[in-house]
Amino acid sequence: MVHIGLTYAMYSTKPPDVSTGHGSGTVVTKRVPIKSLGETFTILFERLAYRRKSAEYYIEAAIKRFSMDFEDVILFLNFFIKHCSSKSAKDWWAGCLKKRKQIAKRLNGWTSDNENWNWTLEGAKKSMISYKNSLVIANHFKTNLQSCK
Repeated sequence: MVHIGLTYAMYSTKPPDVSTGHGSGTVVTKRVPIKSLGETFTILFERLAYRRKSAEYYIEAAIKRFSMDFEDVILFLNFFIKHCSSKSAKDWWAGCLKKRKQIAKRLNGWTSDNENWNWTLEGAKKSMISYKNSLVIANHFKTNLQSCK
């Protein structure tokens, strides 16, 4: 999901087709309107948050799997870093924590192995800044070494 979503956000000019199953086994394809790149980035941010593996892990896998351009990935990283400090992200995370408490209470403390509830917006922001810096440095050497040949 994250790989496809990140690639779509970077390179698509039209909304994706989304298939939905209806009880009889038929699949209906419908258009899902995406209002802006910011909305798509917000959705990706929410999908990457509080996973057992870090957001950087999924982004790096998408870069390798889909040969994404450095400049395109930096757009999302800048959004992610800025969004971590936004009121909407803080409100969203507070809502997630509230839901988690309700679910944990109902399921006697059980949580998914895919979730990392020690995740914080501040920690994610710091981690993403470090990842962005390492990508910038790697890209600098990659482009400068190619020009020296």
